Order: sequence, then C-alpha cells, then structure tokens
Amino acid sequence: MSLQRALVGVVPASLRAVTCDWAETKISIRYIFDGPIRSDDAIDMLAVGEDVVSDFRDTMELDDQIVRVDHPAALAPHFLRAWAYMRKEAPAEGAGPGLAGEG
Repeated sequence: MSLQRALVGVVPASLRAVTCDWAETKISIRYIFDGPIRSDDAIDMLAVGEDVVSDFRDTMELDDQIVRVDHPAALAPHFLRAWAYMRKEAPAEGAGPGLAGEG
C-alpha cells in the first residue's frame, strides 16, 4: 500500500508495471518501462522509492531498479514478490490468457 500511495500522480504513460519485494531490512522496487526512459521519469521513480522507504524504520535499505522491457515482451520474468501497478495493455499477438506475452 505504501508503494501504491507513493505512485499516485507520478505514473507516466510509458510505465508498464511496478513490482516489489521486501525483507526485514531491504525493500526492492522494479519499475518497468516501455521505450526509452526519460530522465524526469527516472527521477520521479527514485523519489517514489525514497517515499516508500521513509514509511519504514531508518535501517531499511532500498534497491531501486529501473528497467526497459518494451511491449509486447512478457512482464512475468521481471516479477519480484508483488505487483503494485500494471498498466492495461493489448495482449501480444497470439498470446493466450495471462500477462502480455504469456501463452
């Protein structure tokens, strides 16, 4: 919920998905973009991560990952523990049910 709250108002159209994982002392957040990643968008995502980690104790480590995975490439290989955000996308041609590109 902390991550979803931090994303409000900063999600660019090129952001395909956000996935995260957590442990006792570390939060990992992966921002998955479609196409070239604008520097302003990367800065916004890094601020999201800082906002999330500030909701927890001071000893929490943040592992931000900003990656490019162009549609229609599958998102599933980039999944961590939970999805916090996923944009609606047309399924890849020939793809069955599930995440884009999975069949």
